[in-house]
Amino acid sequence: MASEKILIVDDDEDIREVLADRFGSMGFEVVTGVNGVEGLEAMRKEVPDVVFLDIRMPEMDGFEVLK
Repeated sequence: MASEKILIVDDDEDIREVLADRFGSMGFEVVTGVNGVEGLEAMRKEVPDVVFLDIRMPEMDGFEVLK
């Protein structure tokens, strides 16, 4: 069975690391991005099963990503 992919997009490095470590230890494939631009680039490469998306970020906020 292929592992589910989780995308974590947050400008707070501590939050990204904690979530990535926790989900990675549970067997999920984890991809991260530091802002909305990186999050969209990651989604264009391969659509994740779940996205954790911060709303307040520089460059492109979470609402812009959702559009």
